[in-house]
Amino acid sequence: MLLRFGLRAGLRTSSAGYFTKYSHGLGPLTPPATLSVMPSAEELKQRIEAAIPGAQAEVEDYTGTGDHFRATVSAAAFAGLGRIAQHRLVYDVFGAEIGGPIHALSLKTTVPARSQ
Repeated sequence: MLLRFGLRAGLRTSSAGYFTKYSHGLGPLTPPATLSVMPSAEELKQRIEAAIPGAQAEVEDYTGTGDHFRATVSAAAFAGLGRIAQHRLVYDVFGAEIGGPIHALSLKTTVPARSQ
């Protein structure tokens, strides 16, 4: 069921356990004019960390083209949420940019281990 839901939502899973949200089939690929500049991996990292309190993110441009990114995000805000809900929190940071300047964003989300 999770796989069917993920495929319908435009999510794909890789062998490394990442879910990738692609713009294919999710609506128009033309972003609003205000979102035409391609963001850098560092900008995505900063935006994730600013939007999700306490988040630590690592982001890379895995194709070198400035539109396919891979991110690992750790945040206490993910505690108690399923993987899809965790990923939605991150995808919501970018809104309409997914499918526009950000063609694909692969995510791996974790809850940080508690200090004892």
